[in-house]
Amino acid sequence: MVHFATMKKLPVLFLALALSGCAVHGPYHAAVVVNHDARTITQTFQQVEIAEFNAGRISVAEHKALEAGTEKVGLAGQSVTAALQQAGPSSDVLAKVNALVQAVGDLNTNGVLAVKNPTSKAVLGAAIKGIQDLLVNLQKEAGAPQ
Repeated sequence: MVHFATMKKLPVLFLALALSGCAVHGPYHAAVVVNHDARTITQTFQQVEIAEFNAGRISVAEHKALEAGTEKVGLAGQSVTAALQQAGPSSDVLAKVNALVQAVGDLNTNGVLAVKNPTSKAVLGAAIKGIQDLLVNLQKEAGAPQ
């Protein structure tokens, strides 16, 4: 059973993610593409998490932790998108990307790794791994030292 408060937040988060597109051309074009891919996987992660919760494989407490972590990832992702749109200094963009990397790491540590159902944990863990792999590329495209 999904709580009403949860259902109210989800469309807002999806809408915010969908509307946070970036300019295609500019100094961060490759970073924009990677950011879009990471956003798509994050949306998929959220949909899978909700499906696992609705199927009863994730407890209410686990769902709340995952939901809170996903919201932080969404907010950090919006900051990255805004920084890429502004095409500001590499140091500013990279700081936002690093905050997103931290938010995804926290989601994994405080959410995914706490899931008791091994199948749900594996599915969510694979999605987190995909996001983390893309974020490594995003850090490079944003100017992280190699």
